Amino acid sequence: VASPDAPLVLDWRPTLSALIAAAPREPVDSLARGIHAALADAIVATATHAAIPDVLLTGGCAQNALLLDMTCDRLEAASFTPHLHRRVPPNDGGIAVGQAAFASHPRFEETR
Repeated sequence: VASPDAPLVLDWRPTLSALIAAAPREPVDSLARGIHAALADAIVATATHAAIPDVLLTGGCAQNALLLDMTCDRLEAASFTPHLHRRVPPNDGGIAVGQAAFASHPRFEETR
């Protein structure tokens, strides 16, 4: 397991290669479900790498009910606590709020 200070690299090439290989024989809904599952797994991998127990889910991806359900289920199974937007718009309207929250986190250090 890499240190939290080391960058996490999510390599999508194997997932995309598998998707392309399966496309001729698999139904589209099955392929789409697989991509959603891979993204939910990537979110859990990122949370695990960051070692922060609370995960905030918002933005355009949080408008996708299937992705949101898969992600919350996987996060909870991995002992993380997912949090969803309530008072902030889930898409572009809430970006500045997320940026401000990230910047106020004690692990954030200005690089200038």
